[in-house]
Amino acid sequence: MPSPQAPVSTETAPDHRSAPSALTGLRIRMSRSRAEGPTRLAAFDAALVAAGLQNFNLLPLSSVIPLGATVDVVPPAEQLKGRHGDLLYCVYAASYATTPGAEAWAGMAWALQTDGSGAGLFVEHSSTTEADLHAHLGATLGAMMENREQDYVEGGRLVASATCTGAPAAALVVASYQTAGWDPAPVPGGAR
Repeated sequence: MPSPQAPVSTETAPDHRSAPSALTGLRIRMSRSRAEGPTRLAAFDAALVAAGLQNFNLLPLSSVIPLGATVDVVPPAEQLKGRHGDLLYCVYAASYATTPGAEAWAGMAWALQTDGSGAGLFVEHSSTTEADLHAHLGATLGAMMENREQDYVEGGRLVASATCTGAPAAALVVASYQTAGWDPAPVPGGAR
């Protein structure tokens, strides 16, 4: 049975959260984890369990934080809840190590507009070293902020790492936006 491990590295910049507005009031919850499994996919699944996000169908988003949102780093117990099979709108970074002694580093950084609107950007990267991960996060986030007319400030970073000790290992960072259930399938002719 895969054994989830406690994350080993977190780095967050000063808190630049904005108060939720009437536009969305969306609370984006970030958590991190690491785990092992008999395969890469099993390690990823175990990392989802350790992050408090098991049993969702993941719908990856393209890293834009909507107006009125807040970004909070939370423990797995405070992650979004839902029913088995619900959709989870999220941004995530995953990294894998499959050779004994190899490291997996996953991380996300975010920037928020300085106008207090809550609007912002996420970037996600994976690497085999912490230094490379932070270099890529900084370079990508910097370029994304420069590509836009608005002024941004980095809001923080969250990273996770895992080391392969024999079984494949996964490091995971997830930003959960919201969950959604499945609408009942329409019956031919429009009757339900």
